[in-house]
Amino acid sequence: NPEDISILGASLATLLTGMPSIHPIAGVRVGLVKNEDGTESLKINPNYQEVEEGKLDLMVAGTEKAITMIESAAKEVDSETMIAALELAHKHIQMLCQMQKEFMAKVGPLASLTVSEGTTDEELDTFVKNFVTEEKVSKIFGLELKAFQNAVRSLKNELMDAAAQQMTRD
Repeated sequence: NPEDISILGASLATLLTGMPSIHPIAGVRVGLVKNEDGTESLKINPNYQEVEEGKLDLMVAGTEKAITMIESAAKEVDSETMIAALELAHKHIQMLCQMQKEFMAKVGPLASLTVSEGTTDEELDTFVKNFVTEEKVSKIFGLELKAFQNAVRSLKNELMDAAAQQMTRD
């Protein structure tokens, strides 16, 4: 499940910027899944089927020191199991945070990027403004989402085709 690793990815991306006072965060999913012998056990990052068939779908995020977010769906899970799931999640979050620290110690923050404002191509600006007329834009507004997305995609494709034809003439 991409959600399970997205918190880790966002944390590493932020750490790589070199921003001061940023601590690693991580997130894990815990499921209460059925084993082959019919018993149930807690599992870190269960697959979709295990989540669907299990009694607990618990997403936990946090730092090495604390749990900062809990999101859960459960089917009559007792408090002891829930506490055990939270403890298991935090143990794995702490491991992931430690791994990020080790990674950053080896790699360090990325070099700063300098972004400078580029020059505009006035000919291109004029071409786009002349092509994307008020009439074409007004036809797009008020459409249902799917129709709106298709109309924008179509207008973009028409613009790209017209620009390609213009470039081959020049």
